[in-house]
Amino acid sequence: MSIQTLEPRMADVGGIPIARLLPNTGKKPIGAWCFLDHAGPADFGEDELGMQVGRHPHTNLQTFSWMLNGEVLHKDSLGNEQVITKNQVNVMTAGTGLSQGISHTEQSVFPDTGGSSDAARAISMVQLWIALPTDQEIERGFHHYPELPTWTEDSVEMILTTGSYTNVSGQHFEAPTIQYSKLVGIDVYFTEDGEVTLTLEPSFEYGILVSEGEIESEGKVCKQDQLFRFHDSDVANNESIKLVAKKAHV
Repeated sequence: MSIQTLEPRMADVGGIPIARLLPNTGKKPIGAWCFLDHAGPADFGEDELGMQVGRHPHTNLQTFSWMLNGEVLHKDSLGNEQVITKNQVNVMTAGTGLSQGISHTEQSVFPDTGGSSDAARAISMVQLWIALPTDQEIERGFHHYPELPTWTEDSVEMILTTGSYTNVSGQHFEAPTIQYSKLVGIDVYFTEDGEVTLTLEPSFEYGILVSEGEIESEGKVCKQDQLFRFHDSDVANNESIKLVAKKAHV
């Protein structure tokens, strides 16, 4: 088996373009990651409201929101209100069982509508859903993570959004993000054309979403809003994978 390149299904959600990579026809979830959307990138005029997602419910999963550009206000049925800004994560846990569940709204905010003074009139956000293990009794809740482990490898800026990770230099990083299944998530931003080697966890399934630019790995090219999907055993050296990029964001 080799690396697969998945194409997005395009949709409009809350008034903005969405590239949906998971679920994908004939493809299973990637570990506990069962849903993946890239919202935007989109720019908004002075008279536009931006993304406006009305109240909707979730059960037996977590929503994992990673902001690349712009700002979004989260409100939920537990009474939480939180603006998420660039390089921050929101995790909403719906809980497991018939007595749990949560509903929420998501709305773009700008300097004049509750955002920060320098909030962009734009959005680029990755949102994933994580399937919760149903053999655990998990309470609903909401967590906001304004600070995450950050480091640089040559011209590549890295942020660990969830899980633990040891890079090729032996540096170890732990994200504070709440988990109920073992997962890892890394934001990789190439500030210029270059390459980086990512270490792999044995027996893990992986997905690499390109939100900007394009990357090449194992002889294949992945462009914006496409997804590389693979198992650690699908790469030549199953302990790591090398990405060669043209000023990309993955």
